Amino acid sequence: INDLQIPEGIAVDWIYRLIYWTDRGAKTLSVANFDGTKRKVLFDTNLKEPASVVVDPLSGFIYWSDCGTPAKIEKAGMNGVNRQLLLSVNIERPKGIALDHMKERLYWIDAKLHTLSSIDLNGQDRRTVLQSHKILARPSAVALFEDHVYWADEKVIYEANKYTGDNVKLLASNVEPGDILIYHELIQ
Repeated sequence: INDLQIPEGIAVDWIYRLIYWTDRGAKTLSVANFDGTKRKVLFDTNLKEPASVVVDPLSGFIYWSDCGTPAKIEKAGMNGVNRQLLLSVNIERPKGIALDHMKERLYWIDAKLHTLSSIDLNGQDRRTVLQSHKILARPSAVALFEDHVYWADEKVIYEANKYTGDNVKLLASNVEPGDILIYHELIQ
C-alpha cells in the first residue's frame, strides 16, 4: 500500500481477508484487500490523531482510538456505517486497544493517565484494571489472552490478570516493542 503518511495501527479481518489501518498523518481510517487493492478511506472526518484499531469480523464491527483533543474511542460497522462514540470522558491518550471477544469488552491503555481500563462493547460499564505511574509510565500497546492482559511500556513487557490487575509480572526488559501481539492456535 502506497501513499501512507504516518500509519499507526493495523488490524486484520481474517474472514474477509481485509486489512484496516489508521494513518495519523492523513487523519484517516482505511481498509483494503490483503494485496492492497480495493482501498477505501472509511473515515476522514472528526479524527485528530487516530491510533490503535481492532476488528471483530464475527459481529461486523471495527473499534479505534483517537489520541487527539478530544481523545476518544469509537466503533462502526466494518463497512464504515453507523459510527458511534463509545468513550470521550476521562480519557487522554488511548494509545492501544484490544478486544476481548469472549467477555465482549474493549480494553485500552491511556499513556497520559497511566491506566489500563475496559468498557463493554456499547461503551458502558467502565472499569479501571490498573493505574500506576511506575508500570504504566509510557504504555504503547496492549493485548489479551485468556485471563491475562499484556502491555508494552517503554523498554519492557508486562502481564497481569485482566479482571483485577493483580499478579503483575515483568516478562521482558531491554526490548523496544512498538506493538504486542499474541500468537496461539486458539486465537484466529
